[in-house]
Amino acid sequence: MTSGASLLLALTLVQGSAPPPEALSIVLSCGEQSSEVTLTIRNADQTDTAVLIGIALANGRWYQPRELVMELRRTGSPEVEDLSYNGATNIAGRIDHWVIALPAGATYALTLRAAEFVSTSATRAVAPPEKLRVRLTGRPITSDLNVDMAGMKAWRLWTGSVSSNALRFSDCSN
Repeated sequence: MTSGASLLLALTLVQGSAPPPEALSIVLSCGEQSSEVTLTIRNADQTDTAVLIGIALANGRWYQPRELVMELRRTGSPEVEDLSYNGATNIAGRIDHWVIALPAGATYALTLRAAEFVSTSATRAVAPPEKLRVRLTGRPITSDLNVDMAGMKAWRLWTGSVSSNALRFSDCSN
């Protein structure tokens, strides 16, 4: 085996492949306030991984979960209304990838607030909300936001799409 082939084999073994999509699960539960929900992300695989969640602004001062979409069902309507994070649009300063590390069996929880999400659906119903589900779409890092973060493209990231359980708003009444 040539030294070039040996190096290629070694790099392949180090980088490995990302865990299968079903290795990651997400669970939605009631938050501490009626306007909040808690999303728990769990790596059910035996292999460590990481998940791109969104972007971090101003050296980690603010985090925006851009890879999450809330799916809202309203009372009496079969339609699903997609809600996306409505973060800052006037950004002056550093933008980085927000990646969470998930060792095998680890969980990560974050609080999502209703006021931080806006509808991206063409039509919006006026009926009260009934159920909420969250969808996470994991994707690889294909471009670097900053020169000093070039190594992130080689990270072992989970890719795929996973949806949470459906949470009824009536179950979260305080």
